[in-house]
Amino acid sequence: NITFDMLGMLILGYDLTAVPVILAWEVPVTGVLATLACISTTYWTFDFGLSFIRGYYLDGDLVLSCSSIFQRYLRTWLVPDIVFVTTDWLSLPVVSATSPGDTSGSGLKLVRVVKLAKIFRLLGVIKMFRAAKLARFCSRFFELNSSDSFRVVLRMVLVCCSTVWVNHILSCMWFLIGAVAPTDTGMRWTQFSVEG
Repeated sequence: NITFDMLGMLILGYDLTAVPVILAWEVPVTGVLATLACISTTYWTFDFGLSFIRGYYLDGDLVLSCSSIFQRYLRTWLVPDIVFVTTDWLSLPVVSATSPGDTSGSGLKLVRVVKLAKIFRLLGVIKMFRAAKLARFCSRFFELNSSDSFRVVLRMVLVCCSTVWVNHILSCMWFLIGAVAPTDTGMRWTQFSVEG
């Protein structure tokens, strides 16, 4: 269970970093990125299934009753997880079929598929809400298995990493705005290069 959750933290880190970059710079999801997208989608699908049988602690007692687990999951993460997993699986074939430079198929059909792919990519941003789910695991794990001084250092590292990640997201959003926002001159700041 701990190994699976640690793997989830790595995959979530990849998702939180790659999705904004792919959205802002319209990076084609081919090769390694396509493989990582499949791995991520498969992991989240297994996590979805395991959530129906994974016990939880209530007032210090481990609850393993299937009906209690299901009722708790229904009240907390079931609907968001269904949305996450569904958008993951729907976006895989659409995004891989619309790589830049692909001119196969009729023009109107291709435009519709590209628009659909962008919608699924934007829905991929909601994966970021999975961070809350894994944050609870990390908090419990480190409270039980580490000293006070280690937890202080870990929190400082997490604050630094969070700051870098938020700046990454804001930079990707700013670039996306510069790349797709309306322009009155026909030029965009993203088309200029700095020469020095």
